[in-house]
Amino acid sequence: MIKKLCLLFSMLTLALSACGTLNVTVENTPTPVASGQNAAPTDAIPTDPVPAGIQPGSTQPLTDQSLTIDSSSEAIRQKMLRSALNWKTIWMDGVVYESMDSNGAPQAGVRQQVWIDQATARFRILSGPVDGAAKRFKVSDGISKLEMDLITGATQMSEMPQGIAGQFVSQPAAGIASPNPLWGQIGEPLAEMAFTSDLAQNDGAYKPVAIEMAAGRQALVMEWTYTQNSLPSWRVWLDVQTAVILKQQTFDKSGGTTVLSEYDVSTVQYDPPNLPDALFSVTPASPPAFSDVSGAPLVSVTPGPSVPAGSDPLGDVYFFLMTPGEDANGARLVRLPGACVAGKQACPAVEQVALPGLTYANNGPAMVWSPDNKKAAYVANTANGPARLFVSAMPAPAWKQVAEFASIDLPAWSGDGKWISFRVQDLQGGQDYYVVHPDGSGLKNVTATDSLPATDRPYNVDGWISNYLIVHSGNPDQAAKVYLLRADDGIVKTLFDSAVSKVEYYPSPDGSLLAFEAYDNTNNMNTLRIVAPDGSGLRDLASFKTTIWPIAWSPDASSLAFAVYGNQVPPQADVYVINRDGRGLKQVYGSAQVQNLAFSPNGQFLLVETGNPGGLFMVDLSSLQTHLLQASGLSLTDWWRQPAWVH
Repeated sequence: MIKKLCLLFSMLTLALSACGTLNVTVENTPTPVASGQNAAPTDAIPTDPVPAGIQPGSTQPLTDQSLTIDSSSEAIRQKMLRSALNWKTIWMDGVVYESMDSNGAPQAGVRQQVWIDQATARFRILSGPVDGAAKRFKVSDGISKLEMDLITGATQMSEMPQGIAGQFVSQPAAGIASPNPLWGQIGEPLAEMAFTSDLAQNDGAYKPVAIEMAAGRQALVMEWTYTQNSLPSWRVWLDVQTAVILKQQTFDKSGGTTVLSEYDVSTVQYDPPNLPDALFSVTPASPPAFSDVSGAPLVSVTPGPSVPAGSDPLGDVYFFLMTPGEDANGARLVRLPGACVAGKQACPAVEQVALPGLTYANNGPAMVWSPDNKKAAYVANTANGPARLFVSAMPAPAWKQVAEFASIDLPAWSGDGKWISFRVQDLQGGQDYYVVHPDGSGLKNVTATDSLPATDRPYNVDGWISNYLIVHSGNPDQAAKVYLLRADDGIVKTLFDSAVSKVEYYPSPDGSLLAFEAYDNTNNMNTLRIVAPDGSGLRDLASFKTTIWPIAWSPDASSLAFAVYGNQVPPQADVYVINRDGRGLKQVYGSAQVQNLAFSPNGQFLLVETGNPGGLFMVDLSSLQTHLLQASGLSLTDWWRQPAWVH
């Protein structure tokens, strides 16, 4: 189990540290342009000649001549072509309506907020429902670009192309579109309205219609008609000073009057002062949300009332917060009530739970709960000293040290709660498993017994069935017996006559079944299986061509959750739930890295721990709705590790 965890963790760490190795191509879909004749200019804006093509960092002179109802078609086009010279940074807040009802009224609007800094090729985009929270996030710091689904946690990182910083001017030839290269990386409707040159084509006529107010600014209403059509293809409201589009309506490409889509800017700010660098960070410190121009959330999230531990009907969720890149000195255990995690009520600020005053090693803390959820065992692997195992009654911790070795990991409670097992490594390649009572008595090495064949050493332990340990050889790919070892007296009995040693067994909470992944090298399939401890009732639940890990039982042992990893880099996983009888397989979460799975006490909700750094995502298994856990004190730049949902 540790080997697989370390392998996946290493893959995730390498992928996340190598920002840009996964290239994401955003489709560039500028408005189509057809060939035709230009309208003759009558009052063209006097400018210096503008070379064709991209002009990074252009210093072409700006004009202060505003658009008017009398502006000619060519004057409008030239103003649009040079629009990007009229601002360096911009912030826009608006709504995109991609459909209309039978009466022409907008439907299904999507709110978007856009920050763009041309000089550094930085941008920030938030998208979501008009009356709800943001669901998609896209940001660039000028070097890397992050795209994040704020509902599922799916992320993609790519490199930004070089040479696109700076203001952009072009003179497109007939029938050739020359979209802004920075917008090509953004690819969002509201952002294109900032880059008016994308619509400044020379194959049609720009007709002024009216002067109106839009987004609090004076705007020229203008229609563009392709030279071979009699009706316009689109109508825009141009800021008379900057030629930025403040409102846009599209008709049929062949021309028409029926509005097919509409984009409305409600607020625009040009060159807002002192934009915080944090706005453009690809490692946001908090969950991105709709905000004002400075990044301050528009809606103040009031923390919910404090809920004492053990009093919430949905139990409590404990997990660790760690700051990546540090020596894990700041590792802290926190708690939230189950109802807020499930989305039933507002979350209070996270409550920090007292831990022994030690310095924690980079491999992180480990905590496991007793079967009755009344005690917790906690391992602290110190950076420059021995590892210590502590036990405390919960929820009011008073930690007692019960063991100390060079290295301790994989703690697990016996099914009857009388023992805690753990692995001890001597840091020279050797390992053994020990057990100890929660009060610190009875400490002993259980895998050094003569009752286990010496040829199969070292041994691995996969958990407990009642007060029996599940033991099998740790030699790679060695077919060997699987044993049950009783902690009380060390008696050993055979569980299975033969099994491949790399198989990991996951006992059900009631000890009636074992789940495991089996690999068949004849068809290269990985199969999730369950079997009774006596070897009866072997059942194949589901098969996949890639790794199945991790695996978690529901509290009542009626179903299992598991992740299936693909071959992508960085690795991504889909999370499934299936009944123990092999029915009801359904995907409940996808396209994210998965480290741990934890069911709620009632089995209705599933917590998914994503990669590092990353958060916890809650899946309602009845509706399949998903949300990111949010509360005061949580940061997306932290590691949110080892969730435990206890009752």
